[in-house]
Amino acid sequence: MMKENVEFVLTVLGLVSSSLAQEKIYSYRSDNGNKFESTILLVFMKNIMAFTFSRAALSIKGGERKPLGGKHAIFSAFLRLFSTISSLYSLNFISYPHLLIARSMKILPVFLSDVLLLKKTQKYWKKCLSVFVTTIGVFLFSSNDIMDGEGKDNTIVGIGFVTFSLFIDGALAMTQTKMLYSEKPDYLEVMNYMSLWQLVLSCIFFSFSFEKKGVIFLMENHIIIYMIILYSSIDSIGQFLIYRILVNYGTYMIAFVTTIRKFVTIVLSIILFHHILSTVKWFGLVMVFVGAIIYIIRDRKSQITDSLDKELELVEMNPLIEESHEEKIISSIGTVITEEHC
Repeated sequence: MMKENVEFVLTVLGLVSSSLAQEKIYSYRSDNGNKFESTILLVFMKNIMAFTFSRAALSIKGGERKPLGGKHAIFSAFLRLFSTISSLYSLNFISYPHLLIARSMKILPVFLSDVLLLKKTQKYWKKCLSVFVTTIGVFLFSSNDIMDGEGKDNTIVGIGFVTFSLFIDGALAMTQTKMLYSEKPDYLEVMNYMSLWQLVLSCIFFSFSFEKKGVIFLMENHIIIYMIILYSSIDSIGQFLIYRILVNYGTYMIAFVTTIRKFVTIVLSIILFHHILSTVKWFGLVMVFVGAIIYIIRDRKSQITDSLDKELELVEMNPLIEESHEEKIISSIGTVITEEHC
């Protein structure tokens, strides 16, 4: 129990610190009023650190390696890269709390894919309630800015980028789940190959984007270089701990960790970066987390039901029980990977 609590606290602290460092990078203003806007450069530097960390972790772990197939890894990395760039680029238009709140709508494309594509319609009323409450919360949080707030055009553009990243996440989750089902690699291998191909692709995109302003900005503001290194390092460690928690404790703990992380990050962001929220925004914020709690409770009850079914299968000496459990974990990893970039 103590080990579980320590891993939980370290993971939350790591992800919160990474998020705050990310916001600091985008909110920083130089002496002449300029700000960092080179998202592709940030993603490129982030993936250098992620690849270095995952390679080092694989070397320390040792044992036989099982590389991923090139086609699956490249396509997944391509989707992940575009999702990350779209999500981070939205910070040029909206605040970080707004980004986290908007990304809570991630359950909507997942829900639609479950119902429309995978035909999972049994006992999904709580998920419907979770989606409905979360959607209303996100709308209330954004409504003031969109309807009559200052900079409403920027808010709409920012939410547009977040929405685009969410739908890419839906495609990414399905693509990676198929990849993991067919190849069943170690989670460190997934992290290693995803960061490698994202590094290659972001290098290509950066070469064609000619973001010279970003490089010049870094050379003139060394503090941002240190912040990017700090952000990338903490983010890599945080994602490693997320994979460990998933494998060791299951999807319920992941949902709990990410929800707590979002709540703590938003509160600290409001305090440290002086974001002002109206009463309507606070009400929307509460509704978003109520929706998340409903989703967690539903997921927890689902796990309990799965556990009881597993015990019944053990009584019947079903030889497929271990394979079924392994497939559940693999499917979960495919979904959790899409949560890495914010």
